Amino acid sequence: FKLRRAQESLRRDLGREPKLREVAQELNISEDLALAALESMRAPSSLEEQVHQDEGQPVYLVDRIKQPDTGEEGRVLQLALRQLLSSLPRRDQHILAARYFQLKTQAEVASELGISQVQVSRLEKAILLRLRQLLL
Repeated sequence: FKLRRAQESLRRDLGREPKLREVAQELNISEDLALAALESMRAPSSLEEQVHQDEGQPVYLVDRIKQPDTGEEGRVLQLALRQLLSSLPRRDQHILAARYFQLKTQAEVASELGISQVQVSRLEKAILLRLRQLLL
């Protein structure tokens, strides 16, 4: 919420798209944290998506994932994520936990919930969209 408001405020004040540094300064956070927040607002990508080539070899998104930050910023992000997830309905929490933490397939989640895989896919997409909107 704060990031989006800061961007809009700076956009109005500056008459242009604000730079990452300016957004970070406005919120009194590091540029890395501001960048992480901005990236979290993007539509989900496939982990197998090619992001660029390095010396002729493809580099995939899964190759670029950082290890969890154990510093203060990492703890702040974990706390924010916990609060955000806890605000979701139980079913939505179950779907996300099963899909992203227990690494279950949509078919497995569908079987647990007594719905179709297509319904799980639609629900998951809607949940992720809602989370992204809450972050903006």
